[in-house]
Amino acid sequence: MVSNSLVISAAVISLTALLILVDDHVVIDLVKKQVEQFEKENHSWVIEGFPRTKTQALALQKVGIIPDRFILLNVNEDTSIAKIKYNLIQSYTSYHVDEIEGVAHQALEEYKLNIKGVKSSFNNFIYEYDEVGKSQSEVANDLARVLRIRFKSNAPRRPPRVILLGPPGSGRSTQAKKLSQRFGLVYVCTRSLLKYEISKNTPAGKAI
Repeated sequence: MVSNSLVISAAVISLTALLILVDDHVVIDLVKKQVEQFEKENHSWVIEGFPRTKTQALALQKVGIIPDRFILLNVNEDTSIAKIKYNLIQSYTSYHVDEIEGVAHQALEEYKLNIKGVKSSFNNFIYEYDEVGKSQSEVANDLARVLRIRFKSNAPRRPPRVILLGPPGSGRSTQAKKLSQRFGLVYVCTRSLLKYEISKNTPAGKAI
């Protein structure tokens, strides 16, 4: 049986490593507003960390936010576990070693369950990229080639609109920023959007 402290810890690690666990509709509304603004300004974008649940994935389709490329980064589980444990240790120091291990595994299982729902919503549209054994530089170059190939086969010729997902330890944020710089995309981080709303004490921030 899972202890209450482990349950609480799992919620905490979800906040720090798997994106803040807030109501799906709050996240959906924030991303929708951002993308609609970029579309009006004719800016292409790369969204990192969204959608993270099936509800968010279905909402993405419903509001008509369709990326040119939906990329899912994959790493081995040991890498993800190590990253989650590192984040937990850096942020919270009151847990025992055995407790941190259990929290990390529970958090990864939560991610896997959610990403399964996202994948089912987009069927074969998601491009999965295996990072195992590759440097961040190699990954960045491979992803750039993927986007260029997609581009050449489709009109109109404009910077791509990209969604990038991946588990803890996948370097998702790093790769999203690299794509942003290489293709001139607006970088959208859902974690940053939520932090901004909280800092400004907006209605959305109060709901988080």
